[in-house]
Amino acid sequence: MRGGVSPVARQYPSIRPVRRKPEQVSIEVVADSIQRHLVLPNEGYEFTFGIQSWDPDLRERFEALYKPAFELYEENRRFRSRILGLVLRSWSNALFQRHMAGINRIRSSWRATLAQDYAGISQAIALSRVAKLAISQTKTGDTYDIVVILRPDVILLKDIDLGSYDSTQITCNGYLDMCGDFRWILSFRNLSFFANLERSFWSEGRVHIPHSWIRDHARIQNISYSQDDIRAGIDEEVLRKTRMNGIEFRTLKRYGLALDEYEAYEEQ
Repeated sequence: MRGGVSPVARQYPSIRPVRRKPEQVSIEVVADSIQRHLVLPNEGYEFTFGIQSWDPDLRERFEALYKPAFELYEENRRFRSRILGLVLRSWSNALFQRHMAGINRIRSSWRATLAQDYAGISQAIALSRVAKLAISQTKTGDTYDIVVILRPDVILLKDIDLGSYDSTQITCNGYLDMCGDFRWILSFRNLSFFANLERSFWSEGRVHIPHSWIRDHARIQNISYSQDDIRAGIDEEVLRKTRMNGIEFRTLKRYGLALDEYEAYEEQ
């Protein structure tokens, strides 16, 4: 599990430092959905949880919910210079390679592109750090049969059958053409792909294009990449976006979501 928990009413993380941390969505609701749709349907697996989080103040709640075998809590704002440096590197790579998709994004609205790339590269750093943490905490010769990389603020609404996945591939959640970035299922061996994501902007000239760049990076690395039939916005969703995407409260209350929190989410 990696990254930050989104506020009830706006995107996370923000480029601008905030003086007062806003109310965040309920991680207990997400944990309940993970138990219902991932842990219980896969009784043949023994689950071990690990966490990289941008929210140190949620540590006790995370520990109570997941009892993580390894954990790392960090303030995202302390990585601001590092994230901005990678954004500029991505832009430089786009210009140098004449990567038209990347160049056109900057030309159309550099401010909007900056905000998107800041969030996306923040995610890349979180993915790299949780992958490295999992690898470093694993005893020599002791690996996991399968790895599931989750977000702490994305609710699952459909069962995941781990036995149906090809562990030689990296499989993302269903969104457009293999553009899902809520969740990945992969072998422990392929975890090194995520461990090297941050470095790829420097060593391999990666260009951040929202949603599709991780798929494209896998293709360049000759790693088999696919998506499953658990669809973003229907079968799983960022909790704060559920109301916006027409997922009704009656569907969510079984996971323990309070009505007042749901009504605070953005509407359609």
